[in-house]
Amino acid sequence: MSYTVNNTRTTVVSTVNNGTTAAIGGVTLIGKNFTGYGEIIAENFVRLLENHANTTAPTAPLEGQLFWDTTNQSLQVYNSSTNWHALNVQVGASSHTNTKGALWYNTTTNQLNVNSDGTVSGWKQFSRASEKAEMKVTTLTASQVDDNAANKNGYSVASSIEVVAQVLTAGDGTTKDVIQVWSPSHFSFANPNNAGSVEQAIYDGFTANITVSSSTTSTQGTLIHGVNVKDNLLSEGVNADTLNGQTASQITASGTTFTVVATDTTASSGAQVGVNTTSGQVTITLPSTSGLSTGSVITLVDSHHQWGSNACIINPNSATINGSGSNLTLNQGGQQLSLMYNGTEWRTFNKLAVYG
Repeated sequence: MSYTVNNTRTTVVSTVNNGTTAAIGGVTLIGKNFTGYGEIIAENFVRLLENHANTTAPTAPLEGQLFWDTTNQSLQVYNSSTNWHALNVQVGASSHTNTKGALWYNTTTNQLNVNSDGTVSGWKQFSRASEKAEMKVTTLTASQVDDNAANKNGYSVASSIEVVAQVLTAGDGTTKDVIQVWSPSHFSFANPNNAGSVEQAIYDGFTANITVSSSTTSTQGTLIHGVNVKDNLLSEGVNADTLNGQTASQITASGTTFTVVATDTTASSGAQVGVNTTSGQVTITLPSTSGLSTGSVITLVDSHHQWGSNACIINPNSATINGSGSNLTLNQGGQQLSLMYNGTEWRTFNKLAVYG
């Protein structure tokens, strides 16, 4: 006498006759009075425990069934309308499978990707966490102070001096870059030897001319009274000579003027570019990083609010943007984006005006 096997939704999936077996989804259903059923039952349990681990998926799968693909090292689930879909996030320097919708954490770039079309070229990065801009108060110990009373503002060697730093923290939550520092005095401080700290970022990024013992000195980890922009271009009228070939006055002027382009353009360091995509997509190529100064910034803005219709494409020019060597597409109307070269790659941030 045969019996009927139903699934969870009471749909018939198989009819098993007396003394026979039937295969469904990689397991064997046993009919009444079948000889040698013990081994089959044991093997069925093993297959379920290992999720049918094999190079090929089980035949006649059921909706919701799991399968461990040993070739691609991927756990997959069967969907009755679209077949097998990967469930787990692949982890490694390269992807194991190119299934549409699959996730892959690239251990080289520390970036999560999703496959958009089922091909090896279909991997797209998820956006990284945004650069976080914030103000931090930090205390530095003066190792030198300026001779001029107005410049030193009441401080002396060994004074604890509080400064306010404008800090960018990268998407990894630890990498810091200081863009500006507000200081109450002309002073220098010793190398804190504290990698990754705000104090170390100030020491590594700021130098200024101060007068000590009647001699003008410019040393690493030196601030002047007022606003210190990275590399001390401007601070209460005290100017460095040049940065990237531009004087302080030129940089100040460029900080208030955008150049509007409507065709493919290679941007220069420090450029502020309005990109007009009214007539079609425009590609902005970043400058070569060869010889480029750390802290160089380029700002792009949707000058005609057309990026939602025709995208602005950023070509990294053999460098990387947020860990990716691929072009970056800007397709939101009214969007503005700044990119800073941190000495290794371009990193994106918003809502901050940084020049040089």
